[in-house]
Amino acid sequence: MAIWYWKYNSNVVATPTWTDMSTDKCGFFGTNYGDTVTAANWQSSTHRRTATPSDGCGSGVGDGYHMKNTKAVNTGSGTSTVDLGAGAVALTDANVAAGAVTMMLHFNHTTSVATQNGYFYCYDGTTTTTEAVGVDAVAWERGVSSAQTWIVINDDTTSGVLTTGNIGGNNSGERLSLVNQSAALDHYWYLCVSASPETAGEKTSFAFGIAIEYY
Repeated sequence: MAIWYWKYNSNVVATPTWTDMSTDKCGFFGTNYGDTVTAANWQSSTHRRTATPSDGCGSGVGDGYHMKNTKAVNTGSGTSTVDLGAGAVALTDANVAAGAVTMMLHFNHTTSVATQNGYFYCYDGTTTTTEAVGVDAVAWERGVSSAQTWIVINDDTTSGVLTTGNIGGNNSGERLSLVNQSAALDHYWYLCVSASPETAGEKTSFAFGIAIEYY
């Protein structure tokens, strides 16, 4: 039997505690939960959003409670950069600790299996091959030595911070490839994700998905 868990670090970066949020959502906001993200700007905070909806990160403040925010800075040519809260740094394993990523994907199987052809993608929440509506999004996987670049996983229209358009969904060239892993009961992928509204207003046709083969 195979089970997926979507987890976030609910502790400090140096000593992560991976908390399951599979029944909740990942919300991108301005400075605080509920704050608007200005169109064509990347989010300033990331939160576990419950069905209520409310901030499910916890009642405290600071690094030890909330989802870690990985704000894209440079996503174009040259070195990709990310702001973890103290200014832009190069998007590398050396700068982004495992406990600093947006989320950890945890795949468990009752027997030892290997994985291949894994993908993390952004879609409209209904059809897995259709891009999310009115959203730009990028993603990056930690632990891949050759990966130091944000991958565009959604760019709905030519408006917004990304201007190519018609990118997103579980389609070749429009998703983040997850590194293959050898046989084990548990598999983990550590991802940074950043999102931006192309226009004003809440974006509800917006979700993330995972697809993988195991053997």
